[in-house]
Amino acid sequence: LQAAADSSAASRKAGMTTASIIEALPAPYVLSAVVVHHGDARSGHFTTFRRVNALPEPPARHQIKPTEDKNEVVRVITERQSTYARLSEALKKSRWVHVSDDIVMPVAPELVYSSEAYLLFYEKYDF
Repeated sequence: LQAAADSSAASRKAGMTTASIIEALPAPYVLSAVVVHHGDARSGHFTTFRRVNALPEPPARHQIKPTEDKNEVVRVITERQSTYARLSEALKKSRWVHVSDDIVMPVAPELVYSSEAYLLFYEKYDF
């Protein structure tokens, strides 16, 4: 955290504000669905793996004001790290289903991750 705060001070000298530094922190994208094509180029069938559990609510977005306060940068980064940790724990407990026409059945995450994906859907976990 100290390194992030120190680098933010250097960035401010280069013309970046604390708000732009914090806004530049990456927002995670969470895999929410995987579409698989069964068959060949002429014919086949599409099925989908879908995450069904709810992820934790992102924290309320704060209005970030330009500041020279190193503690504010550290506070926001610490809050985001805590949110990442909660999200990571929720993802470890993820439940997936396989959907094919009107059939929906639970599947192991390993099956999802080892499938030959045709299309991937991600949801932005926004801060």
